[in-house]
Amino acid sequence: MHRPANNCKHLACKSAPRHRSRGSRRLPVWLHGDLKPTNLLVRDGRLHAVIDFGALSVGFPDAEHAALRDLPPLAREAYRDAMNLDTTWLRARAWAIAVGVSGISYYYWHTFPAFVTECRARLRAILADAAGR
Repeated sequence: MHRPANNCKHLACKSAPRHRSRGSRRLPVWLHGDLKPTNLLVRDGRLHAVIDFGALSVGFPDAEHAALRDLPPLAREAYRDAMNLDTTWLRARAWAIAVGVSGISYYYWHTFPAFVTECRARLRAILADAAGR
């Protein structure tokens, strides 16, 4: 009989990119790929479900946490603290900045204004977080 958890871990390790930074001991993990507030369902103030696994992949979690910059400030802080994120949170911030800047420059206002607005809000939130620390 197969054990799904063991098989998933094995598959994740086998399919992950082999290029890790020198000295890194982080193992690849399953990534949702689009973990943003619109894909998180909340009930009674608690996370109830995560939806939309269309971008499921294997890799390192830094980029996965980047979209959570779109949460309201108190929710961001609660998430970061609950997940005990330290340097991963800093790397996620870098990913969020990269997506925000590239989204604005690529889409500008004419082709996807809603995404440009989202990117601008994300960058403002990052600056506000950085100023508050």
